[in-house]
Amino acid sequence: MTLKLYGLKEIPLVKKGDDIAKIIEEDLEKENIALEDGDILLIAETLISKAEGNYIRIDELEPSEETIKIAEQCKKDPKLVEAILQESNEIVAVGPNFIVTETKHGFVCANSGIDESNVEDGLATPMPKNPDKSAKEIREYLEEISGKDLAVIITDTQGRAFRVGAIGTAIGCSGIN
Repeated sequence: MTLKLYGLKEIPLVKKGDDIAKIIEEDLEKENIALEDGDILLIAETLISKAEGNYIRIDELEPSEETIKIAEQCKKDPKLVEAILQESNEIVAVGPNFIVTETKHGFVCANSGIDESNVEDGLATPMPKNPDKSAKEIREYLEEISGKDLAVIITDTQGRAFRVGAIGTAIGCSGIN
């Protein structure tokens, strides 16, 4: 068995309405990479959320009194904390510069998985609403055009408590157990 890792270099800035599967297809062609049976594609969740138009307008949120108290505890913008709480089932821990929650998906992570990077000021991307469905749609398209048996994993970058660095975590998948 051979393991080869490729990072697609020509992925453009993704916006609402973009077809991630088509973008991947075009980039694979540009980079002369042919899909093979058993290939596993990892896709950052931020790309999925952006393409699906899954944004939060943080600058338009009105924090509750409870949210303001939590924001004071963790020293975060109350509007960001409001977004974090809206995307969570429950708060697991709050401390200086962090909020750990259980997301609506059942993941325990910082900030409910909300990402403020790679978007305009005042916006953030929460985790995709249904990452398994998104993975399935991408996999089915790429299998159809390639004729290959594939798997797709939607990933999120997460920190680890009391550790330096970050890890990639699978938040959705299709074609893999």
